[in-house]
Amino acid sequence: MKEHIRVNIDTAKLAKEKGFDLEIKGTIIEYLTDKKDSEHGYSGSFGWRKGEIEYDSGYIINNGTHDYTCENYTCYAHPTQSTLQAWLRDEHSYHIALDYGILCDKWSYHIYKIVGSSDVIEESEFQYEKYEDALEVGLQMVLKLL
Repeated sequence: MKEHIRVNIDTAKLAKEKGFDLEIKGTIIEYLTDKKDSEHGYSGSFGWRKGEIEYDSGYIINNGTHDYTCENYTCYAHPTQSTLQAWLRDEHSYHIALDYGILCDKWSYHIYKIVGSSDVIEESEFQYEKYEDALEVGLQMVLKLL
């Protein structure tokens, strides 16, 4: 099965801040200024409002080639949850395990540092209805640990 659930913008921002640098097909653009197009106002290809978020299918590498971040907008790679999870495991030795609680009918995460100790270093305080929700929070927690 090919994973297709992408991280949310908060996770994408943290990933860029923490050095996520894989070439990804999928970009989030966050506009930092207002720009009015003479023909179409604040819409169309050349107009936007500050705070507006746009999703694009183009390729990006955070902080490097193909990252067109400038004073008007910031670009973020928009990886799938599994791509970011693999990067955290392979580059930083963090493993996120997800567990399903049969009694509570909910998901939780546990974070392990692979190198050295096998003890849990972080676990969810809350239970999540969906697997993807627990994984998203787990991804954010690992990025904050970096």
